[in-house]
Amino acid sequence: QSLAFLFPDLERSMRETEFLEETDENGSGTKVTEETIVDNGTDHILYAKWIENTTWQEDYTYTLDETNKIMTLNEYIGNDTELIVPGSATVNGVTYTTKLRDNTATVKKGPDGVYHSFGIWYNKREQITSLVFEEGVKLPNNCKFMFENMTKLTTLDVSKLDTSNVTNMYAMFSKSESLETLDVSSFNTSKVTNMGFMF
Repeated sequence: QSLAFLFPDLERSMRETEFLEETDENGSGTKVTEETIVDNGTDHILYAKWIENTTWQEDYTYTLDETNKIMTLNEYIGNDTELIVPGSATVNGVTYTTKLRDNTATVKKGPDGVYHSFGIWYNKREQITSLVFEEGVKLPNNCKFMFENMTKLTTLDVSKLDTSNVTNMYAMFSKSESLETLDVSSFNTSKVTNMGFMF
């Protein structure tokens, strides 16, 4: 027999869920990604939960790893001076863990005639005054020059960063001379082989 005949309430709820997947009451089109069927003996009800997309990641260029559910931040393109980097982001109803890109590839001569590794925030280095990382943000293997030459940065909270896979911290905070304090006591450096000129 048909699903509609056996479970009319469930079948009707499923039709409603199909509508919800298309749009919410504001027409934003948020995707339903979690469903729960409740069977109490008489009622068969399908509950759908909205998963709201986050927006903070729109200030970055990023790459999505669909397999491992990781969002890698490549470059900051926003205009804020005080930044908070959350440990996760939700895009199209899927939640990704935040990771910072590897700092290996982008070594080139800057406008000052000196070679730099152009990190995620390098092009905004004279604008950003505060950078705070929330729980869950992962650092890559190579963090060489990660926060280098961020001359206006007075606050940098790295206490909640996941550094468990980092191998290179060379010049990680080099020339960020406006920093008033820097607490790296929570860093897991068990795999780090290079800390030269770290500060």
